[in-house]
Amino acid sequence: MFGRRFAAIREHRGLTQAELAAAIGKSEQTIRAWENMICGQVSLSDLKQCACALRCSVRDLLGLIYDPIPPAA
Repeated sequence: MFGRRFAAIREHRGLTQAELAAAIGKSEQTIRAWENMICGQVSLSDLKQCACALRCSVRDLLGLIYDPIPPAA
């Protein structure tokens, strides 16, 4: 669930995996792993960086709200 939601928000914001990776100082492979859930846990620090780059909240990324795609802040 997290991976699909994460990818949907990224796509909704018009960012490629490479662009998001560059924005948060991670590799494109890391973003791909998170989206495909082939990694361990994503740290809170990484979630916060992603939320900032994607102009949403950590709650949005984790699906703790009703709206499937949060509005841009």
